[in-house]
Parts: sequence; structure tokens; C-alpha cells
Amino acid sequence: MKRVLFWILFAAAYYLAAMYRSQPLMAFCLGMLLLAMASFVQSRLLRKGLSVTFPHGLQTVVFGGPRMFSVQIAIVCSFGAGRCILTIKAAYAGQTGPGDTIRLKGIAEPGERQLYFSLSAPYCGLLLFRLDRLAVWDGPSLFCAKKALAAEAKAAVFPPWESLSITLSRPAEDANLSMLERAGTPLSEEPYEIRQLREYRMGDRDRFIHWNLSARTDGLWMKEFEGQRDRSLAILLVWEEETLPLVQQSSFFRLFSALLYGLLQIVPRLSVFWREEEGRPVWDEATDEDGCRRLLVKLYRLAARGNLPRYLPAPEERQDAFLLDTGLGLYWGERLLHRFSPDELEQEIREKRFLL
Repeated sequence: MKRVLFWILFAAAYYLAAMYRSQPLMAFCLGMLLLAMASFVQSRLLRKGLSVTFPHGLQTVVFGGPRMFSVQIAIVCSFGAGRCILTIKAAYAGQTGPGDTIRLKGIAEPGERQLYFSLSAPYCGLLLFRLDRLAVWDGPSLFCAKKALAAEAKAAVFPPWESLSITLSRPAEDANLSMLERAGTPLSEEPYEIRQLREYRMGDRDRFIHWNLSARTDGLWMKEFEGQRDRSLAILLVWEEETLPLVQQSSFFRLFSALLYGLLQIVPRLSVFWREEEGRPVWDEATDEDGCRRLLVKLYRLAARGNLPRYLPAPEERQDAFLLDTGLGLYWGERLLHRFSPDELEQEIREKRFLL
């Protein structure tokens, strides 16, 4: 609109100057032409000197409503200031359809600054951002210079902190204990001597807090017992489908996260097993919240590649281990504990109780 008005004003001034041979109007028209030339050059210089990048590293958010993300713009050109519009494409890895388009408006002036935008993150998984194009205007907004961009970034959308309620029976005094019993939680402190005191970690049980030391230091300290470090449980992950709908994939990650946090309240270490491309076995461990999130990011990236191998562990592999499949079935060994529903997942995680 500004450009149209500018040229209408120029045409009217030029017409009047030619009709009445007015020197002031001729000078005015010349000034407008010089301004147009300077604006044209400024828009090109701003485009050339402007760079757009995403913050370094993987951005992390908890899924839900609008979440804040950012990009960084930097201009090395000192030829005045203008404005810019940045177009960003956002979509989940594996999502069908165009995804979301975000248009960010900012001031194009020398220096560095952050531009923030809000985007809904309704699913757990890997959210992909791609800088699509950039449009830069000169100060008077007469000319626009555009260029395509190729920078990409990823954000890991994590589930909220939820915990499945799982209780293990007290290990029997028997020489032939199963893996579950060997990894079982001490239901009382008497048979164990305190090995050390350490700071509280996400998933620790409140019953093992050292209250006296915590009160003296204004921090939470935990009692760790002899033999406690060596106990662990195994979780097997099974892909029932080669590709997963986004809703099902998100529900699987959310349930897996709740299972991790639930089990870390009763054992200090979890071993997680799955198979990747060509049936290659892979395993990893989680001992705290950081380990759980690292595991989730690894699985997010695996799911983003698609073509997940279908694999059912043999009975001997499933013995004394939890199994979680992408159909939201949770097993202990060969026994199905519960098959969760994506529509009622939050309520089932909150209300279900498992006693083993």
C-alpha cells in the first residue's frame, strides 16, 4: 500500500510539474526518485547482511497447549533499518499433511536479537522446524527483497511427569530368586545398611529421605543402602506396526515415560531393550529424569526415520521383564497386565495400580 501511494504521489507531482513547469515540483520528483533508489539498494543490502538461525542444541518442551520457541536474527549491515517477515514451517516427524506455517515479523536493524513465537505441541515426539523464506523491506517499505532459507531445527516434546503405580512384593528369602526379586525394592530398611547419602533425584521414594540432614541443609538428601545400586529391571519395547499414526505414537511415548518414572521409584536402574533396523538389538539405561529424557529422544529419532521393524521377543527373553508394545499393551513376562486406551490414557495412568 505504501508503495502504491508513493508512486501515485510521484505521478501526480510529475504531472503538475510538467504542466506548470514548476521547478520546486521537479525538485520534489527528483528527491522522490533518489529516495526510491536508496530504498531499493537498502532492501538488497539488508537481505544480504541478514542471517537467521535457530538456537544451538535441541529445544525441549512439555506437550500441551501453546509453547514458546525462538529464532535468532543477526544483521551485519549498518545501512539503516527496515523490517522483515520470516516464514517457518513446523511439523512432527512422520506427520502427514503440511503442518503449521508461522509468520514472524521483526525489525531489521544492525545487531542480534531473538524472535519468539508460540506453537501448540499436542503430541509427544520430535517437532521439526524449517526456515522457509525471508522477506526484507527497506525503511519506507517501498521495496521487498526475498530469499529462500534452509536452516532446520528440532524440538523434543516430552510427556508431562506422570508415574504408573507399580508395587513389587517383598523378595522371598530364597537362593533361587528371579530377576524381578533380585531387583526388588526393599520394603523396609532393616535388612540393609546405609551405604551413603546423596541428593534427591526425580523418582526417589519419599520414605528414604534423610529428614534430619535435609532439615539442616535446606535440601533433600536420600539414604542409599548396601546392594541397592545393583538392582535393576528390564523393559522390552516392541513395535507392532512399521509406521505409527501420530496419536498412537504419542500415546506410546507417554505410557513409556510413565512406566519409566513408576519403576524408578522402586529400583535405581532400568535397562531398556529394543530392535532397530534389520533387527539389530539395542539397549540403554535410565537412572534418573535426565536418563529418561535421553532415552525418549533416542526413540523419537528412531521413530522419525520410519520403517520400524516388527519384532516379538522369544519367551525366554520376556522372562522376568516388562514388555510394552506400540498397541499400548503392558506385559509382565507373558502375562498381559493391561492394554491402555489412547483416549483414556491420562486417567488410566493416574488410576491403575499394579501389584506384582
